Amino acid sequence: MQGRVRILVATDLASRGLDVHDITHVFNFDFPRNIEEYVHRVGRTGRAGRLGAAVTLLTRDDWRMAPELISILERAGQDVPEDLVLMAERYEKHKREREMYSLGGHRWGGRGGGGRGGRDGGEKRRF
Repeated sequence: MQGRVRILVATDLASRGLDVHDITHVFNFDFPRNIEEYVHRVGRTGRAGRLGAAVTLLTRDDWRMAPELISILERAGQDVPEDLVLMAERYEKHKREREMYSLGGHRWGGRGGGGRGGRDGGEKRRF
């Protein structure tokens, strides 16, 4: 048995415009900057009726993309990993909390900067 594998390592420059046949797997070590780039990257597999697989790593830095990624996976009839659903739920909760703070749902130090700690007084949270 002869073990031979062809591997192409590429940057985002190769995500569009290259016509490489017989790509069976795409491994995204870094999540693309936007969802359209993700679609182009994974679209390299399964061309001309062939099957392919894509693996994409996500970190908390990528969690804003989770809801869109779920939508794309569902439309494509793919399984949605439970961890991805949890990531999307945590992101949506975080987004709602940030919106509450920005809409004045939480004021630090009251009007005119009075109150504990001066202008920026009160409890501060890191986002």
